[in-house]
Amino acid sequence: MSKSLAETNKPGLPRVWSIKDLASHLGLSRRTLNYALAAGELDHYRVGSRALIPEPAVIAWLESQRVSRRRVA
Repeated sequence: MSKSLAETNKPGLPRVWSIKDLASHLGLSRRTLNYALAAGELDHYRVGSRALIPEPAVIAWLESQRVSRRRVA
């Protein structure tokens, strides 16, 4: 059984995710991630037709989506 790209983390290299793997891991649709890529909200590498998203970019994008509750006085 072959490992997914996300499981083949080598020392010194950041983990990278395909859109399919990241969508499954986060419980999001691939369409949502594709919109984020197209809007420039989610940094990624393009290798051929494949988008590879490094883990630090995923964390930064998730942080940018944070909704904080404000105390209403």
